Amino acid sequence: MHCTKVNGKALLPALAAVTESANTLLGPCRSRKQISQGGENVDCDTGAVFTANIVTVLRSLHVEHPIIALLLKTVESHINEFGTGATTLVTLVHTLTDAAMDLQHISPYRVTRGFGNALARCMTTLTRMRMNIQEWLRETSWRHDGGQRPLSYSIPLLGTALSSTHPDRAAAMAKAVEVALSMDSFDLSWPHHVHFHAFVGPSNAVHLTGLFLDISDNLDGWVTPHDGASGNLSTFSSHHFALMHGDIVFSSATCLWLESARVVVASGSICAKTVDWCRHRHAGQHAIACIPHQRLADLRHVSLAFGVSICEDVCERALDVAGCAIHASVYTLHNRTFLRLEHDSQFRTTPVTVLVGGMTASAAVETQAQIVNALHRLAHALDDQVVLPGGGAAFAACAASLRRQPPAPDDVDVELATRRFGEALEDWCVGLVLNSTSLTDATLDGGYLAAKTKLHDVLAAFDEGEQDDKFLEATFYGASLTPVPAPRGTYQFDGYTSTKAALTSAVRVVSLALNIGTVIINQP
Repeated sequence: MHCTKVNGKALLPALAAVTESANTLLGPCRSRKQISQGGENVDCDTGAVFTANIVTVLRSLHVEHPIIALLLKTVESHINEFGTGATTLVTLVHTLTDAAMDLQHISPYRVTRGFGNALARCMTTLTRMRMNIQEWLRETSWRHDGGQRPLSYSIPLLGTALSSTHPDRAAAMAKAVEVALSMDSFDLSWPHHVHFHAFVGPSNAVHLTGLFLDISDNLDGWVTPHDGASGNLSTFSSHHFALMHGDIVFSSATCLWLESARVVVASGSICAKTVDWCRHRHAGQHAIACIPHQRLADLRHVSLAFGVSICEDVCERALDVAGCAIHASVYTLHNRTFLRLEHDSQFRTTPVTVLVGGMTASAAVETQAQIVNALHRLAHALDDQVVLPGGGAAFAACAASLRRQPPAPDDVDVELATRRFGEALEDWCVGLVLNSTSLTDATLDGGYLAAKTKLHDVLAAFDEGEQDDKFLEATFYGASLTPVPAPRGTYQFDGYTSTKAALTSAVRVVSLALNIGTVIINQP
C-alpha cells in the first residue's frame, strides 16, 4: 500500500481557494458559473453547464484534496437536511478560513476556542432576532382578529418575504407558492408528494396534479392502457402496475409475471419480443403499455404514491393486499408526451408534478433547483414558525454584537480570535453588498468603499440601538439596519434553523481544518 502525506498547514489555503468560487454566487446579483465537461446535464450544443448552484459547482471540481471532500460532505448533509443555505455555508467557510489563516501565529487550540466563543455569542444574537410568523402576519394585515392565519393567506405573503429580488429566483418562489397552495397540506413532507420533470423546451414551469411519466421517446407503437369494456383510458388497480429496476427480457417467467399487468415501467430496456407480446395479446386480453428507460427516482415516486413494489427479478412480484385505483391518461406539453397517473380516490394525498422547461438542459435543471430551494424555504419557515431578518441583517447584528463584547484580559489570543471572527462576518456582509443591485453601476474600488461605508452605517445603527436591552427583540429591521434592504413596501426574511446550521457547520469545517496536523492518504 502506498501513502501520501499532506501537511496540515496546506488544508486552509486549499479550503480558501475552492470556496472563493462561491463569492459571486451570494446575493441578488449572483453570477452563473460555466462548467466545461460537467458530466450530467451537459448541454449538447455547448458541452458545458451554466449554473449558480454551489452544490453543482463543488461536485464538478476535480480536486483530490481531503479537506474538499469534507467540505462537499458537509454541504450535501446541509442540503439533505434543509434544502437551502448551501451558498451561505460555503461563503462563510471562505471568510472564516481567511480569518484562520491570519491567526496562524496563534495556537490552533486558542483559535478554536475563540471561534467557539464567537459562535455561541452569534447563536444568542440570532435567537434574540427571530420573528414569529403569525405575529408578523397580524401586524402587516389590515384585519386584526387575533387568530392564526390560514395557509392560503400566509403562504403568498411569506413566499414574497422569503424571495429574492433576482428575477429568476423571484419567479421560482412564485411557482413554489402556487405548488404549495395546490397541495392538500404543505409541510416538510412535501418532497414525497411533489415530483419534477425537466426538459428542453419553452422556459416556463407548469404544475399539475398527478404523477407524470415521460413517454416521448417511446411513442413508436405506443399502446395506451385501455378499459376493455368501454375502450376509454382506464381506471385500474395498482395491482395491475408492474415496476422493474433493470432490463426485461422475454421468457415464460416474464409472461407469467406480466399476465395481470396493464402498465409495465422499467428503469432499463424492454426487449422487442416482450414489447410485441404485450401489444398483441390473445383475443379478449388487454394490451399492456410498456414504458422503458425511466429514471429510478420516477419508479420510486410511483411506488410511494400508489403502493407498488419495485422488483429486480420477474420472480419477485407479489401483489399488495390493499390496492388503490389509478386513473391513467395521456398529457402533451410542448411536444413532450406524458402518461398521467392520478388517484381515483379523494381519501389519498394527491401527488403534484412540476413540468419545467428550459432553452437548454442545464437551464431546465437550474430552474428546477431554484423551485426546490424555494419550496424548502417555505416549508421550513412554516415548520419553524419563526424567521430571521434578511438582506444580511442577521449576520450584521452578530458582527456588531462581537464588536461590543467585553474584552477577556485573561487570554489575549482567544480574544483576538473572537474579534477576527466578527471581522469575518463583516467581510461576508461586504461581499453581499457588492453583489447587490445598488452598486452595479459603481467602479470596482468605488463599489468596495461604498459597501464598507454602508456596512459601517449599519453597524453604527446596531450599536446605537443596543442601548436598549430589548432592541433586537422589538426593533423593525428596515433599511438602516440591513446591508441589502428590501424594496420599499416589502419585507425580506431568511430561514431561522438553516441560517444557524450554516454558521455552525462553517465553524466546524474551519476548526477541523485548523486542528489537523498531518493527513495520510492511501493510494492504489
